[in-house]
Amino acid sequence: MNKNKQNLNSKDKSEILIVSNFRSLKICNIYFNIILALSGVYYMITAKDLAPFYILFTLNSGIIILSEIHRKSKKYTVVINRKIIEKYKFEKAVYKSHSTMFILTLLLLILWQMLNSIYFRFPIEIAIIGILIRIVAIIYYTNKISKEIKN
Repeated sequence: MNKNKQNLNSKDKSEILIVSNFRSLKICNIYFNIILALSGVYYMITAKDLAPFYILFTLNSGIIILSEIHRKSKKYTVVINRKIIEKYKFEKAVYKSHSTMFILTLLLLILWQMLNSIYFRFPIEIAIIGILIRIVAIIYYTNKISKEIKN
């Protein structure tokens, strides 16, 4: 059996999971940007509610600010296959900022839900769909990257 087609060790699996998480966070960021922009326009016209725009602004500005803070700290390193880093454009600072802002976005959606009627479920539905997208993307990219490394 060729050495390149061996089973993955635990270090490789953890690195694959980190890159899979990174890609899933990027996909969720795109989802949140699109859905919050569209719902922001809709709620601005119909209900005079700017909450989606505030959440969208917090999400995007937070990623930029936190990425710069994490780039300057550089107190951690992750050793990942160079080919995987280049293909998926992995950067630890961006990964940390996306992870933090994903959680903050979910919390802001829950807060938006709590401030509105219990029958108004749109923010919680956005959050649930975002979590489901992230889970599916992690599974997809974990399998995809594992196959790429084995081959």
